[in-house]
Amino acid sequence: MPDTKFLEAARAEGRVRVALVSHEGDVLLRISQPPDLTLSELMPIVDNFGLVISDEWAKDNVDGEGAIDTFRVARVPGLTLEQVVERSARLTAGLEAVFEKKMASDPLNKLVLRGNLTWEEVDLARALVGYAKQIKLAHLMSKVQEILVNQSAAVAALIGLFHAKFDPKVSSDRAAAIGLAAAAVEEELSRIPTVDEDFVLRFLLNLIEASLRTNFYRTDRIFHYISFKVDHAKIRHIPLPRMMVEIYVHHYEMEGLHIRGGPIARGGQRYSDRADFRTEILGLVTTQM
Repeated sequence: MPDTKFLEAARAEGRVRVALVSHEGDVLLRISQPPDLTLSELMPIVDNFGLVISDEWAKDNVDGEGAIDTFRVARVPGLTLEQVVERSARLTAGLEAVFEKKMASDPLNKLVLRGNLTWEEVDLARALVGYAKQIKLAHLMSKVQEILVNQSAAVAALIGLFHAKFDPKVSSDRAAAIGLAAAAVEEELSRIPTVDEDFVLRFLLNLIEASLRTNFYRTDRIFHYISFKVDHAKIRHIPLPRMMVEIYVHHYEMEGLHIRGGPIARGGQRYSDRADFRTEILGLVTTQM
């Protein structure tokens, strides 16, 4: 797309537009942005997708409103540049989701390219990690992120199992689909070289196995968020006291929980600024049982 039309499209939509193109032997990431974000704001976002940039140049619009930043992609660890170009649609959609504040900017975004996942699937992995941390997965978040990026094939297999279990497009034998996906997960896990990596990935596997339903496939959400309901009886590492079911909600700006001790339960809402807010909520539920 010519520069003028590329920038005009971004301005008309009032949002950042991203494209990845091959040009004269180079792979170029182009970001057209009406708000004229600084390089210091752009580079951490680009870096979190695993792109190694060799140089950058900017082209301002003639009327001074907006600019097009062009980044020359030197490499992406673990991939060829040809593979990066093949996965460009997922990369550009993921970057735009970050700019639109639908998804966080953190190292898990490397899974878009490394795992060949959509940004929504990466955010699903992020939601599973968020809930895992609430039920006391002890590993540092930075360590968990490192493990998932390094074992991107296993993460992709886990997401495949989630799809087999819940995707409404699975219209044939769902039990057979789940069986095949579970076998693919176990095959990937059999290759895991360290105890830490195996523990974290099996922790997430257990959460998928314990999940009862999800909103992930709904198309009528007014904004992007992910929720899933889990059966406490099926979660191995959940802190006591063990209740009946729980709903976890993940959004770019917040997290939430709804814990039920039985089919009929008292309700209430509470805001918490604690990192381990589930501990507070579980205490409140326990006093009402």
